[in-house]
Amino acid sequence: MNAANSSTPPRLDNGPGAPRRWASLALGVTCGAVFGLLVLASYPPLSWWPLALLAPLPLLAGVPGDRRGVARRLPLRWWTIGCVLGQFGPWLWLHRFLFDVAAVGVAPLAVYLSLWYACGAALVATLTRRWPALPLWVAAPIVLAGADFLRADVVFGGYSFFTLAQPTIDLWGAFNPAHAGGLALVTVLTALPGAAAVDVWRCEADHRPWRLAWCGLAIAGLLAAGWFSRWGGDSGATVRVGVVQTNMPQSNKMGAPFEQRLQDYRRWLDLTERLAARADRPDVILWPETMFMGDSLNASAVAAFRDGGITYRIDPSIEIPGQPRGRLDAAWCADELVRVQQRTGVPMLVGALATEQLRFEPTAAGGVRPRFDRRFNSVFLVRAGAVDAERYDKMELTPFGEMIPILWRWPSAQQWLVSFGAAGMAFDLSFGQSPHVFNLVTGSGLPVRVVTPICFEAAFSRQCRRLVFGSGERRADLMVNASNDGWFGPYPGGRAVHLLAARWRCVELATPMVRAVNTGISGWIDARGRVRATGPEGHATAEWVEGVLTADVPLPEAGAGTLFSRVGDLAGWAAAAATLAGLVAAIAGATWERLRRSSKPEDPSEAA
Repeated sequence: MNAANSSTPPRLDNGPGAPRRWASLALGVTCGAVFGLLVLASYPPLSWWPLALLAPLPLLAGVPGDRRGVARRLPLRWWTIGCVLGQFGPWLWLHRFLFDVAAVGVAPLAVYLSLWYACGAALVATLTRRWPALPLWVAAPIVLAGADFLRADVVFGGYSFFTLAQPTIDLWGAFNPAHAGGLALVTVLTALPGAAAVDVWRCEADHRPWRLAWCGLAIAGLLAAGWFSRWGGDSGATVRVGVVQTNMPQSNKMGAPFEQRLQDYRRWLDLTERLAARADRPDVILWPETMFMGDSLNASAVAAFRDGGITYRIDPSIEIPGQPRGRLDAAWCADELVRVQQRTGVPMLVGALATEQLRFEPTAAGGVRPRFDRRFNSVFLVRAGAVDAERYDKMELTPFGEMIPILWRWPSAQQWLVSFGAAGMAFDLSFGQSPHVFNLVTGSGLPVRVVTPICFEAAFSRQCRRLVFGSGERRADLMVNASNDGWFGPYPGGRAVHLLAARWRCVELATPMVRAVNTGISGWIDARGRVRATGPEGHATAEWVEGVLTADVPLPEAGAGTLFSRVGDLAGWAAAAATLAGLVAAIAGATWERLRRSSKPEDPSEAA
């Protein structure tokens, strides 16, 4: 019996030989590099988003899996290693901003991201090789979507930047499948054309019309799902939002002299007063994440500073009304913010730290050392000359930026790793517990419900859905993203990628978003994910500038929503479950095959 008539498909790595290993490695490097470059070019600053549709082609066409292809006898494991190596450079380039934050983690992150797509393509090749009846155009989009979802939303808390489908948001319009199944379903549609092209190229000529027809129906079905899964529109009511965009490099925020930060803070307060005094007076004013200069803004922490008589030493040449020369009360920053809000009469949403059970211990040098039970990255509402007692505490801490996945449960181990790889950063934040809604009233008396995903939370669909829709019913009319994108430093593209991720949340939830961002890009996004305005008014660029902007944001109808807003990431979880099931099946099949071959004596007729 020859191999062609055997019911057992031939092995992908059939036979020994160094030349085949090197050929497989070289092919993998080429496929991975082309894939990585296509992904890189599809993202800002180039933003050649059609390349995202082509990116799966080199992975699916080059992986050793087709029984009739040139690479059919090359070892799959060496191709996978080569594919990881080929992607390494593009992923490293996309994350070059991290060299200024935690340089030791950039290379491992690039390898980690490379593994997902390399192993995903290898799994597709294994499944379609072992079960030839499984069409590539079905297996590949589901596996790639499942791998993307696991990487972006599940493993290590998720890393939702630079996924395959993110750059394509301007392609789908009102037919966006994210209305039905979130970004995971868009990933299926993004991978479908490339998978279909490879499938049609590989299959028999008389099967090609049927494959094309089925692929066309699948694409049409996903687009139809996007069209019919969004309902409702704008209510006709608007809220006027004023945004203060600050421009403080992250190095200045962490290490600038106190006097410089004080000067910046006083300038932002002045910008706030001028914004409130304009003819187009806003209903609410937004500040970016943690741009409040004081240590904490919650009332108990401010009282602890005041009761403890805590002061800062400042340059005696700086004169501040009501403050002794050369000294500044630690409570002054909060008091001055409240005074400015009271003078303007405009409610403010301000990003600041909240510290619970703050206390001070004396040091041997004659100073004091702060101690606390918990600290949060928060958004506060300041109105009627006071800071509201209720606040929103960030619930999704940024992996490797605010916490180390898994290790956050053991603070001492986490801090040891931080001191090794990200010296100077304090991983001392706690997770928020409540998806708080701020209830505001516009100048015309219209009630508005606002939720405030902080910074990286705008990239997490599950968190934004929890804030806006809760158990499936709309609980907020507007999202406000207070963020500090100074972390991206001077490298172009990073801020635009964060804005791109936020746009998908608006599409999924049919809800507008206003962003107040340190170093940019501030602006507002409508309920269809379209960017309507960016950057401070009067500036030619939206980044690395300071200023203000206003936006009249239409609010959604009371019943407006999407299928995704009601059911959540079912498509993502389904793709992830199918991917994991395929992985288990592939491992079990390979194990069974090895056991069967090892236990079966060689048949001379088969050997012949």
